[in-house]
Amino acid sequence: MTYMLGSDWRKYFKYVVVSAKKPGFFHGREPFRLYDPEQNVVKFVKVSRLEEGMVYCGGNIDDLSNRAGFIGKGVLYFGDHIYTDLADPVLRGITTIIPNPHGGLAYDLSDISF
Repeated sequence: MTYMLGSDWRKYFKYVVVSAKKPGFFHGREPFRLYDPEQNVVKFVKVSRLEEGMVYCGGNIDDLSNRAGFIGKGVLYFGDHIYTDLADPVLRGITTIIPNPHGGLAYDLSDISF
């Protein structure tokens, strides 16, 4: 993200989720944990609501949608594997970006018809 948007890239997003552990993020019930990027530590406290500007670890798509108040088109998912990062998000109507290994550009693959 720093490469594409600069060191202050988090300002472009309301919520950031790392280590989502796909495909469990799309099918499981893993709870969100608060992540402190400055100290590189996960805080094991109960996250009952999502706060803008915070970074979360783990979680699941249903809790993200319910707590943040949006679904599908309100989510931008960045992945790095053409199949495992594309199949589940597209089925849920989530905009998905996969880096192009040949050119460094990102493609929005959410509207591909199979």
